Amino acid sequence: MNTKDYYRELDLSRVNSFAKRLVRQIPVIRKIILYRDIDNCYLLEFIINGNQEQRIEVRNALDSLIGLQEDLAELYVGEPKRDVFADWQIYVTGKYRAQDLFELQKASKLVLYNASAPDPEAFVRGLVLETTADGEIVLKARRGIRRALNAELAGFHERTKEWNLLKGIIESKKDSIELTAPAAQKMLKRVEDKLKTAISKHFGVDVSEAKLFVKVPGRKATYKRVFNTERSETRSKDEGERELDKIFDAYENGEIDVYEAREQIGTLLAQGVITRKQAELAAESLQWAKTDGQL
Repeated sequence: MNTKDYYRELDLSRVNSFAKRLVRQIPVIRKIILYRDIDNCYLLEFIINGNQEQRIEVRNALDSLIGLQEDLAELYVGEPKRDVFADWQIYVTGKYRAQDLFELQKASKLVLYNASAPDPEAFVRGLVLETTADGEIVLKARRGIRRALNAELAGFHERTKEWNLLKGIIESKKDSIELTAPAAQKMLKRVEDKLKTAISKHFGVDVSEAKLFVKVPGRKATYKRVFNTERSETRSKDEGERELDKIFDAYENGEIDVYEAREQIGTLLAQGVITRKQAELAAESLQWAKTDGQL
């Protein structure tokens, strides 16, 4: 299921505006994450870097906000189907997360605000995509941070026109693509939306408002990619890369926390499975995608 499928009842543009408004009102908030829990209630996690006393102060500030129930009701597409307060849970966490936060549908995670994230448009311009001999795509951010994704992890289905279109764009030597048919243009928009969701999820950078493709001036049917591409990787991933992928998948699915992920990376380094450079880049990836407020 695509991440945004969990939020069909919500207007995500309003949700993002709501999150930004709360940050302006309570500046100590460092990150806001939206989830669905096992009962299909919406769950907002507010992460701060302060101590327990400060977290209580933020929780009290949220509880005392005038019109909060009305604000939540405005986030829906149409009228809410359930009582708004019963439909939402709010948590304020720091270094250690509330136990209730482990009762989540992990794939529903949607980062609404991240104070430590790079500028979304600059991040996209610095992103490099390539394909691999294993049929995956590789996304490389500046400073060498790398994530390899198969079709499912990228939000696509293998052997579909959308997945093939994305790989064709990546493998093309040209930086633009001409799509005269309206159906093809709509497909490119779907590819862009799914790819933005994958980037946001796997790098912890909200690029939902950034453009991955822009129209070439004076050429209505021609679209230029904003990100960069390189020659396809012809080699398969080595053991170290495969083991790091497993750690990040477990971390992003909530199976391990940031401290366990760091410990496992350190073990791989000590065993000689990965190099020190790989370990440093992996640690930096955790810094960008962190969900625990402090590292």
